[in-house]
Amino acid sequence: MLWDFHFNLPTSIEFGNGKVKNIGKRAKELGGKKALIITDKGLAQTGILEKITQSLDQEGVNYIVYDEISPNPKDVDCESAYQQFKNENINLLIGLGGGSSMDTAKAIGTLFTHGGELRERYGVNLLEREIPPLICIPTTSGTGSEVTRGSVITDTVTKQKEAILDLKIAPKLALVDPELTLTLPKSITAATGMDALTHAIEAYTCKVAQPLSDALGLYAIELIAKYLPLAVENGHDLEARKNMLLGSLVAGIAFDNTDLGAVHAMANHLEDSMILHMEWRILSFFHMYLNLIFLQIQKSTP
Repeated sequence: MLWDFHFNLPTSIEFGNGKVKNIGKRAKELGGKKALIITDKGLAQTGILEKITQSLDQEGVNYIVYDEISPNPKDVDCESAYQQFKNENINLLIGLGGGSSMDTAKAIGTLFTHGGELRERYGVNLLEREIPPLICIPTTSGTGSEVTRGSVITDTVTKQKEAILDLKIAPKLALVDPELTLTLPKSITAATGMDALTHAIEAYTCKVAQPLSDALGLYAIELIAKYLPLAVENGHDLEARKNMLLGSLVAGIAFDNTDLGAVHAMANHLEDSMILHMEWRILSFFHMYLNLIFLQIQKSTP
């Protein structure tokens, strides 16, 4: 454990049932005049998006909906979205969905303030300017991307996952509403929950762990171990959904201030080798199942 450390939490967090209805007020407080809502087609067809647009309408915040997000977002898709909207006077971003939507929002924001190609920005603390204010609204309990400074993008040239890691892309606000997760299918609940558990365990066990991340990691492990089986068994158990979303968020804060470990390293390496051979939608959950497999292998290794 490190006793000489620095801890960041650049994101304001609003947690609770119905919090998504505050999006209009919060967008206005951040100076939003025209927002780009980044989500996927599945969520765009649900009542969740309608709640957001109604709130924005009530506060007079204009918006455009971009719903072309695919699992494991690709650099070319982010760059295409940037080209499509760069002249629309967007001054606020809203990432709605799982990690793919939120990471895409961070990547598009990077292009809004830097231009060029995403591969020019891969790495740690390489950005020169902050992205436009970003509000993240998670609809799964997995990645914790609503409170992290990372954007993971698949590079179509190298065929590998790359990352932009910089406080300048951290969301300004996370609106974390457990009610948005009630309709998640069992398979997605289980897969994303195991991703969150892996984040918590690796944040706690990695070599750069520190006292604050240890406290958060242990708390996340406790929450997820108790409530993931309940959320999978009964998706409408709001108490389980609330604690799973909290566990995912807390794990995100923990690993964003430390690191991950061998499980993610092995999973990401195998994913990279499969990118050319597997459908994108399957690959999205492949990452989470790989985490579970390698977590079991690491557990049984002396």
